[in-house]
Order: sequence, then C-alpha cells, then structure tokens
Amino acid sequence: MAYTPVILATGGYDHKIRFWEATTGACTKTLSFGESQVNCLSISPDKSLLAAGGNSQLQLFDIKGSSSDGKPLISYEGHSGNVTAVGFQRDLKWLYTGSEDGTVRVWDPRSGTSSTRTYECGSSVNTVALSPNQAELITGDQNGNVKIWDLSADRCREEYVPAQDVPVRSISISFDASLVAVGSHKGKVFMYQTTSEKVRMRPRDARKTMKERGGKIYIFSQPHPLPTKQQKLEIVGDFQAHNDYLLKCVISPDINVVATTSADKTIKLWSTSGKLETTLAQHQRWVWDAVFSADSLYLVSASSDYTARLWDLRTGEVIRLYSAGNNLAVTCVALNDSES
Repeated sequence: MAYTPVILATGGYDHKIRFWEATTGACTKTLSFGESQVNCLSISPDKSLLAAGGNSQLQLFDIKGSSSDGKPLISYEGHSGNVTAVGFQRDLKWLYTGSEDGTVRVWDPRSGTSSTRTYECGSSVNTVALSPNQAELITGDQNGNVKIWDLSADRCREEYVPAQDVPVRSISISFDASLVAVGSHKGKVFMYQTTSEKVRMRPRDARKTMKERGGKIYIFSQPHPLPTKQQKLEIVGDFQAHNDYLLKCVISPDINVVATTSADKTIKLWSTSGKLETTLAQHQRWVWDAVFSADSLYLVSASSDYTARLWDLRTGEVIRLYSAGNNLAVTCVALNDSES
C-alpha cells in the first residue's frame, strides 16, 4: 500500500498558514495570508488543495507545492466581511464559504474569482456544514437560526431556532449523516431526529429550547439511509456542555464522541447521549478549534495560548505541541490523515 501523507495545517492572528509534521511537531512550510488573520481552513479530500478564509478573503493554495513562491492559486472576491467557514465538495467540483456579511457562497475551485451562487442568510453566518449527500448546506447564524439550503432547488428549505436569540456557533455532521451537532455560542447541546415530511418540530420542543441558554450543543440524529430532501429535523434532547462560550463542536469519525471547545480553556468529550466522558484541560486560553484524526483516536486543537496540540484520546494527554513562538493566537486547524 502506498504511503499516504498526513496533512496538518494551522492559521491564526499572525497572518500565516503553517504546515506541520504531525509526529515530530516540526513546521515544514509557512504561507503568507496577506494583511488578514486566518479564520478557517479546509483541506481537500484528495489532499491537493488548502482553502483559507480571513477578513473578506478567500484563498486557494496548492499543497503539493507547484507554486514555488507560496502565492495562492486563486484569490476569490465577493465577501465583504470575515469568512467564518470553508469546505470542499467531495469531488472538488465546488467549495463553499460562510461569512459575517450574512451570505453563503459557492465557488469554482478550478477557475474564476467570483462566486457561482450566493445565498442571503439575513444574519452573520458563523458556521456552515455540507451534508454527506453533497446536496445540502446547513448554516448557523448570529440570530440563532439553523437553515438547511437545498442546492438542487437553490433555496432554503428548512429553518430551526434551537434557542431563541442565542447565536449558533458550530455545526458538525457525521460522515453517514446519522448525527448533526449544533453548538450555541453560550454553551448548550440539542438533539434533533430526522422525520418524514409531514412531521415538524413539536411546539413543546420549541418552547423548551427558547427557555434554554448558554453553551449547549444541539445534536440532530438522522437514520440510515442518507436523508432525502423531504425529511425534517425533530428535537429529541439536549445537554449543557460549557458554562462559558462554546467555540467549536465536532463529531468523531466513528460517531461515538462529540468534542466541544470553549472560552473556559477546555475541550470536553461527550457521548452522543450527552454523558461527559473526558475533560482535556492543558490549554491556557480560549480553545477555538479542534479536529479528529480519521481513526478517532487523536484530536488536534487550536488555542489563543499560541499553540496547537495533539491529544491522545486514549490517555487524555498532549503528545505533541505545535508552536511558532510568535505569541499570537492560533484560531484554526485542518487535518487530513485519511487513506483515501
């Protein structure tokens, strides 16, 4: 079997993107992101491209290094505010972004600098996730709305409000679409289940969530096979994740764990039923981002304490520290260690 390299990248307030040797902690390459901080990163499924979002900036880089000067392959134009989320379509036919300018945009990764589609969300977009069926984008915004965008119909098909007036900070979808985790800014976790077209969120559930506040994660479960466009989300439970701001939630590839990061300096690992399994507490400041390894045994986190850290989740210990020594926050991390 051919060796498949691990691609690990971080970005932050120093306007740099750094690639790391995951096992040794050595920085192997540094790219400039111009005059903007780096808000979000995404590595393409085939490990050939890196997309980076910043203050109205979206840039696409060649990971394999055909551009020897380190300049981006494409610099896209269109957003007028911070780009908060970025990701790739599975076959690299397009990539997507969300922004504080209130829009979600779809871009061509092969050519052009303008978006091919724009969706107006009506509020600053904090998070965007692509469904495994590649036909829907799910967004979370500053007004507390979760919206499902049907890419075939080219419109918003469904809208939910997990907690009234509490911003939705992070959304994660499991690889088989059986779970959708939604994290609110102040720290809570809700659970939704996919139902048929005729079923809507029950009024009693909606009233309950309007009373809930603070750092929760909302988990939406969806049965096999992958959901059709007619299926809806119904809330089935919730749990409190942090008492401070929740910054990121992510579902492990094996769908056994939901990791949450927070301004309280911790990372918490939860069962999908809402039971706290482990608290990782070695960061010294806010933990902005986290990503699982493909085998769900490791986690890489990014923090305002100027570091990214590699955690062995079997022991709960940090086994590698990634630090550029520049005393500026690391705000995002991207990892692709898959064999495909």
